[in-house]
Amino acid sequence: MFATSSNPLPQPAYIRFLIPCALLLGLALRLFDAASFYLNPDEAIHFCRSQPTTWYEESNLRGTAPPFFFLVVHYTQQIANSEFFLRLPFLLSGCLFPWVIFKWLQRLNLPTAALTSFLILEFSPNLIALTTQIRGYAIALLLTSLAIYFLERALQLRSIPSLLLSATSLYLGILTEFSVAFATAALGVYALLRILQNSEPLFSRFHLIWAATQMGALAIYLFLYQTMMADLLSRPIVANTIEGYLRGGFPKPGENLLRFFASSTAKQLAYLASSIPIGFFFLALFLAGLVSIWISQPRTSLSPQRILSLATLTAFSIAFVACLTRTFPYGRSRHSIVLALFATPVIAIGLERILQSIPRLVLPISLLITAMLFPLAEQDPQNIHRSRHDLTAMLEAVRQLRSSIPPGSFIFADYETLWIMNFYINNRQCSPITYGPDPLRTLDAPPFRLASLRWSHQSPEQTTSDLLTLRKLMQLPATQPIHILDSGFDLLPQSTPSAQIFSNVLLWIPPRP
Repeated sequence: MFATSSNPLPQPAYIRFLIPCALLLGLALRLFDAASFYLNPDEAIHFCRSQPTTWYEESNLRGTAPPFFFLVVHYTQQIANSEFFLRLPFLLSGCLFPWVIFKWLQRLNLPTAALTSFLILEFSPNLIALTTQIRGYAIALLLTSLAIYFLERALQLRSIPSLLLSATSLYLGILTEFSVAFATAALGVYALLRILQNSEPLFSRFHLIWAATQMGALAIYLFLYQTMMADLLSRPIVANTIEGYLRGGFPKPGENLLRFFASSTAKQLAYLASSIPIGFFFLALFLAGLVSIWISQPRTSLSPQRILSLATLTAFSIAFVACLTRTFPYGRSRHSIVLALFATPVIAIGLERILQSIPRLVLPISLLITAMLFPLAEQDPQNIHRSRHDLTAMLEAVRQLRSSIPPGSFIFADYETLWIMNFYINNRQCSPITYGPDPLRTLDAPPFRLASLRWSHQSPEQTTSDLLTLRKLMQLPATQPIHILDSGFDLLPQSTPSAQIFSNVLLWIPPRP
């Protein structure tokens, strides 16, 4: 079961049919999402901060991702700026990376685990949604998967070109998404242990080049820390986020850390499964996989699969340490989805091990699990609900907005709406947002002028107070009408009798004296 070789086992005929069909279906699902939904606030922010001439300065000054991600968005929008085309690099990456993981596990001669991992990663509803958004995760997952595959090939064949391809993929992944640090540490452990078990001289050319690639990765992280990360971690928005929608991803003061680690690991797998019940099932398979890897061989043996399990534990441990230092959340969120690249193979090995006496059931059960992901899927609370995310509704809402509010009007919006309107009122372009006395943000988006004071309007009382603050900061006379625009993500205006619904997307409160 755990043999490894540089010559993978031949593929059964059904694999040669199933994989292309699954790839086409996964692509179709992602294409549909990419064409159906309007840009969410983060996507609009990423688009606007990738505008010509200023993208690098903006990404360094205010970005929340490394520069290669913004570079991809920058050059994509030079070709076309439709929602579908802007998302194309990400949905293609999201469709392809499970196949790369499949090829990696085949190189380890784990064909059944390879297929199970491929199906889970290709058809996880949360991953489908995540990889059709303008975020760095999809490209980071593809680049990290390529780094894993080429590293395995390099270790098996002692191939320096493959080693350099692995390092290049890893470097680009590091420059795309900060959470690739978890994979970087795991791959370092994986490669080091594989090197130490080999009889080749320690200071061979291959080993020295590998060590140099590790130093290169460290140098990139030092560069990112000096140019971005140190400033990013000190911003108030990070503290607000930790205390806000990501508060469940960090332990509370006095909380039992072992209990938090166990429950949050289950949440990590629940995000991968897009379902809490299936997440606990994945946790059981994950533990079964780790145990089976270690009890299936002599105690003194250090097989590639055992090394894989150690690399997996390294990735999860580094992620947990990042959580304790309040750098990264550890829980049911997209922020550490890179851990799925290591968790899924172990889950697949656990399923294979449980069914080892009836191996013919592994494929049907893998297909059944994949099929059950969709009816049991739960909406990711960090995403706009699909029922309120329709692109045609957004375009109709903007049309109604233009026809209902007189040109030249002053609009008060939450920060999320400010970015969305920057994209859609400007006909899929962006105007510079002016940063006034904190927290004031203003935007000239003809024929309107918009301003914002906070991420979201939490209550009518808060909004009333903010209006008084806004008039003072902007020096607006008391008779100046102000239109209030809210995207409705927090559903505040629905409780306000004067709210007018715009195509189930935008909510507008008419001006008051």
